[in-house]
Amino acid sequence: MSDDPCPEFPEYSTASSALDNLPFVLMVVLGAGMLRLSITDSPAGWIWAGLYVLAGALGVLNVMLRLCPYCPSYGKRSCPCGYGVIAAKLRKAGDPRAFAGRFRGGILPLVPLWFIPPIAAIVALYDSFSWVLAILLAAFLLVGFVIIPVLSHQHGCKQCPQREACPWAGRTKPPVGGEAVEGSGGHVS
Repeated sequence: MSDDPCPEFPEYSTASSALDNLPFVLMVVLGAGMLRLSITDSPAGWIWAGLYVLAGALGVLNVMLRLCPYCPSYGKRSCPCGYGVIAAKLRKAGDPRAFAGRFRGGILPLVPLWFIPPIAAIVALYDSFSWVLAILLAAFLLVGFVIIPVLSHQHGCKQCPQREACPWAGRTKPPVGGEAVEGSGGHVS
């Protein structure tokens, strides 16, 4: 018997992990483009676009530092996005039973990335309509609110070693130290 906590999960190649990250990267690029076009003062637009890209990168780093060390895929190629392998080079492993409790702190800093660019674009479009900005907004909404959630649930979540304990996947099994509420999306009562 293996001591690997995720023996039934496949290993992912670097290319597969890169493809898994492509929708998020595309969303960040589209968001940066929208901010650049929404903020018409040229230097400010570039600065906000750059800050948005930096926020995306720091958000992913936050996941790697605060969440990945608590996943059974930490340091292994059984993580579809590949963050577990990178996280092992940055931080020592934590207790996998703490994953569900650490999830919110790992993921919440990423949430504004889904809302800041569309809000800026809608305000800019209201002020002065632009087909380029409207197309970027439509593409961003498609990638951020359709493609990423569908791929996450159909691929990443489906094959994740933490799917039973994950608040995002809607766990129904109790975590260590609490009870899960059926259908609550994993919130502990």
